[in-house]
Amino acid sequence: MIFCYECEAIDAIVERDFPIGQAPPTVMDHGLVFRRSYRAEGRKHGGVKREDGVKNTGKAIWPMKSDALGCAPSQIPEFREVTRKYGCSTDYTPDGRAIVRSRGHRKKLLKLHGQVDKNGGYGD
Repeated sequence: MIFCYECEAIDAIVERDFPIGQAPPTVMDHGLVFRRSYRAEGRKHGGVKREDGVKNTGKAIWPMKSDALGCAPSQIPEFREVTRKYGCSTDYTPDGRAIVRSRGHRKKLLKLHGQVDKNGGYGD
């Protein structure tokens, strides 16, 4: 079974496969300690509440942070200006990940970047 582990120091999640009942509370990855994250597992598999109290139904949780639609930290001002200019204003995390607010915002941002989501559902 797949279990999620989170490292808050770098805001990253890794997945590991363990037999049921044998998942350790922490794992090491690239010298960093990752702690078991029921919250991340809930986001992935549904059934838990987010920090703001909204129940996860297994559907997308907005806002999302996207590496693929992001940029280098030094390019954040330029990317903000370009997305604003084309009617798709986007904020970025300090490390350059795009903060995608909704399904519609994601669709516009993908089009602006000339990208598609091969895993998207009908209408994405």
